[in-house]
Amino acid sequence: MPHCIECGAQVKDNDKFCTNCGHPLKQTIQTQQQSSTVESEFVEIPQYEDYKQVTAWIIETNTGTMLELADEVFPFIKSHATKDNDSVKLSEEGGPATRYGLLYYLNWLSIIGRNTLNDFGIIPKNITIPDENLKMIREKFHKFNESYNTTQEAAKAVFTVSSPISDYADDLAAILYKEDVADEKKVRNYEKRIQQFEENLRKTNLSKYKKADYNRYVEANLSGKLVTSSLSVEASYGKYIYNYSYLIHDDFQTDPERYISPFYSVKNLNRQYSETYSLVSQCRKQSGFMKKPPAELREETLNSITELQKNILCVTASYHITNYSYYLSERIKNHVKDIDNMIQRGEHSKALKNIYDLIYAANLVQPVLRLISHY
Repeated sequence: MPHCIECGAQVKDNDKFCTNCGHPLKQTIQTQQQSSTVESEFVEIPQYEDYKQVTAWIIETNTGTMLELADEVFPFIKSHATKDNDSVKLSEEGGPATRYGLLYYLNWLSIIGRNTLNDFGIIPKNITIPDENLKMIREKFHKFNESYNTTQEAAKAVFTVSSPISDYADDLAAILYKEDVADEKKVRNYEKRIQQFEENLRKTNLSKYKKADYNRYVEANLSGKLVTSSLSVEASYGKYIYNYSYLIHDDFQTDPERYISPFYSVKNLNRQYSETYSLVSQCRKQSGFMKKPPAELREETLNSITELQKNILCVTASYHITNYSYYLSERIKNHVKDIDNMIQRGEHSKALKNIYDLIYAANLVQPVLRLISHY
């Protein structure tokens, strides 16, 4: 029997309003019925296709120009990032910067605590860049700026539409932090958040923006190595463990597939939610004053919530990437005049440092870190 997403009371399939709190139920029941569909996407309305295509266009447009600029800049940068199987290590000697050193960043999560994030790229002092290279760097930088300006409006639309999904990731993070396996209300927020997401999709005209084919991301999700892990962070207000998942690809020309591909391959999320909610409901029924659910049920429920959270994080990748893209466009725009002046004054090292900082910010490191640690 379905529940009211506002107060949690049980309602009948044909009820239009909750008999307990009066909340409208028609959309709620439809959403719960969709949740039982096994092989469906978690959202099944026509506008969702526009959402996926516009997101792909934003990513491809901005990442394409970022990589073009990076290739012009790398010959003048010394990098301390070296490859070691599926991870990144720091080298004392360093060497020429590569796409690998810049882009393969999720694997250095283990060294975040050593405060070495800004030491991957080193700009030597007093660089003199040949005029021909300088011209190409400036040209690619302006193209980079233009691409972010072009996608800024669409990026704002996408992250605004998807904000309810990010909110639900917060709900699950709070449950996992407290290990409150009986928190039915927060788990059930899934229904409300999906309803809000669908409403946002319907009222936002995403069809007016450019689109890109996202099949390459679906294929990448099948061919890449999916890594699921967790990051433990201690702060003054407690210890948090963040679950995250991403893809590893040997071909770094295909970045950012490992960041966004899982989003394009989300299946059975509704089923996972239904399974999780069922377990949480059992824990709720077996909890009370001085009473906890059986240890085996509690463990199974925590694992299920974690699995649901992992899938939700895949969905929120589109939110975090477009959110950061929108705000980064302003940051790049504000640096254009300063970097042009540095180049004209012959301050090549200074100009290169500023450009590298923007490339570093644009390589999806920041949105992915937010994806796993913004709670």
